[in-house]
Amino acid sequence: MNNILIIGGDMRFRYTAARMSEIYKDVKIVHTGFCAPEHETSEIPENIIGEKFGTIILPLPASVDGIHINAPYGGDSPITVKHALSFAEDGGLVLYGKDTAGLHNECDRRGLVGIDYMDREDFSQRNALLTAEGTLEILIHESAVSLHGMKVLITGFGRIAKILCGQLFHLGAEVTIYARKASDRARAEIAGAKTVGVLGDLHAGAYDALVNTVPAPLLTRDVLMSLPRECLIIDLASKTGVADKTVPRKIIWALSLPGRVSPITAGNVIAATVSEIITEVRHEQV
Repeated sequence: MNNILIIGGDMRFRYTAARMSEIYKDVKIVHTGFCAPEHETSEIPENIIGEKFGTIILPLPASVDGIHINAPYGGDSPITVKHALSFAEDGGLVLYGKDTAGLHNECDRRGLVGIDYMDREDFSQRNALLTAEGTLEILIHESAVSLHGMKVLITGFGRIAKILCGQLFHLGAEVTIYARKASDRARAEIAGAKTVGVLGDLHAGAYDALVNTVPAPLLTRDVLMSLPRECLIIDLASKTGVADKTVPRKIIWALSLPGRVSPITAGNVIAATVSEIITEVRHEQV
């Protein structure tokens, strides 16, 4: 198997690189664009300039601005997406999380195999679990109410919401699910949750916490003002969930939770996913 280059990422990618080294003991694995204290530089090391790699692993999201690799620990030497792809050998494999930089098209143009590991169901399920656990941590530390007996509203009923709902039930919380689809509300009710299908009805709940999992500006000023002043609001989906940021409520934007609260496990999840993809691609090419 050819060498692997990992570029950028948050703390979880430090552990992704470590786990990949354990999985592929006889393969050269380089992690750059990451200058933790024990790393001297975040730049592309001079000893790999001109070297080609069979697999390149990019972070999640791969890029924030659509131009540079997402490298929050990358120091003052940002690496562009195009520069990163230049290290791929002909027909090489490029694995990335969330295509925010036109990576799929750029890989096609260069004759590379580009795959978004965030689209994988195995990754999504494992990552959802870590996100739900991180949300529990926020609820414990940031709310003035005990989880046992806490009234929690969750908007949406996707992977994260389903796992979080179950975890909260086990801890004695009272969970309400907001979902537009009647089928989602039915599933939530079967799981034991209360449900609401109209945002305007939220004021009746007197919730202690609201967790948004829907990447849409659902939480307008009117909706937020209908909640108790002490209600803790956690946005897991994106900063667009809260449409009005001037509302006098405690709002926490909890993006990329797995990388923040459990980077070792999150890194292992990414390593497990990309190694599965590498194996599948190799089998297809035989």
